[in-house]
Amino acid sequence: MSRKILVILTTGRLSFGKVCEKLKENATNSAMNNEKVDLIINFDPTFSGKSRADFEKIDVSPLLSTGEVFFAGDDFIDQLDWLKPEDKEKLKIVSPVTGYGQKKNACLLYGMHHQYDMVLFWDDDEYPISVEYDNGILLWNHTDIISNHLNCDTQVSFGFWTGYVSPIPDSFFIEVSDKVKQKMTEAFRQITDVVFEKTFYNRSATYYILDRDRFKEKEIKIEDGGKLISGGNLAFHLYKGMGKNIPAFFTPKDSRGDDSILSMGLLDVSVHQVNSGIFHDAFNLFNVDDFDVPYNEIKDRLKVNDGKERFANVLRGWIAYAPMLSYFRFGESFREYIQESVSILKEVDDAIMNYFGESWNWDDPSQLLEQYNNQVDDEIEKYNNTQNYWKQLRDEYYR
Repeated sequence: MSRKILVILTTGRLSFGKVCEKLKENATNSAMNNEKVDLIINFDPTFSGKSRADFEKIDVSPLLSTGEVFFAGDDFIDQLDWLKPEDKEKLKIVSPVTGYGQKKNACLLYGMHHQYDMVLFWDDDEYPISVEYDNGILLWNHTDIISNHLNCDTQVSFGFWTGYVSPIPDSFFIEVSDKVKQKMTEAFRQITDVVFEKTFYNRSATYYILDRDRFKEKEIKIEDGGKLISGGNLAFHLYKGMGKNIPAFFTPKDSRGDDSILSMGLLDVSVHQVNSGIFHDAFNLFNVDDFDVPYNEIKDRLKVNDGKERFANVLRGWIAYAPMLSYFRFGESFREYIQESVSILKEVDDAIMNYFGESWNWDDPSQLLEQYNNQVDDEIEKYNNTQNYWKQLRDEYYR
């Protein structure tokens, strides 16, 4: 029986066309038989200041000949003629048209209503290729992305990252002292899901290469308060009502943590990691043809001395969702963890600001964290309202 798959590529950059080209190549070489694969370009013109026409003029082909391509702009919800007027307003509340979580809930509801067997979310800096050690040799590897998600018996599946797991430029490792790195580690380790003991110390901790011999598909268990997934290379399985209790995406104000917050809502959902590998091109360094060249011939590309502005935005995004994430992790005692991190950051605010220079356009990091902590009660209320509205919409339109 033919199955229907919907791929949703969320983007704010015109470089998304390169990723679509490699996704098509991957799908064409897959083991799928007679599946229908549609593609939604879920675009946000405000991210890079480009117009709707700029996005729509990018030549994007269907991923398979049986599929179609749709562009979802800021009028996407208004065009859904199967939605009742009052439900369009609810969907607009839970699915903002800008930001990192933009329109993801609307696109997921579209997939639910139109009886897709699986909805696969993808990001515009993810190539369906991974860099791996194979018997000690570094190679590009192509996994069967869609098939490996589709054939996993679970409610949610996600693959694995290689490449730049965190967009931290080389200049940070060179210019920032070990004392400042240690304080940043202490401050962010306990209140985020992206900083670990080695994150701020060397490139090898933030540039990941898979050891093929050690990879195993597995069920994801609860860890640090949730079932940790990433926002791209992420599939929702909808066949025979499997998506009945999948929560909505929610992005706290000014943050980039929609996947982190989603992870906290998957406690009663089956989640598996599958053999679907990506290369995360966090600095937009690569072209489509680079992945046809042996890895060793382009490894010099990996030196990233520019990128302070991107990292500044990332760090601010981590700070913005840290209070809500900590609320899910630690319950009512979360404020103690936040205040401890605020105190630690105060010791290194000046050093962090000196490193970023003009790339940092906000208050000191410790002040920012306090500000978002003071707003967290309102964000939690918005989160609860989002989930309530989403349940109503899901129950009404999920076919």
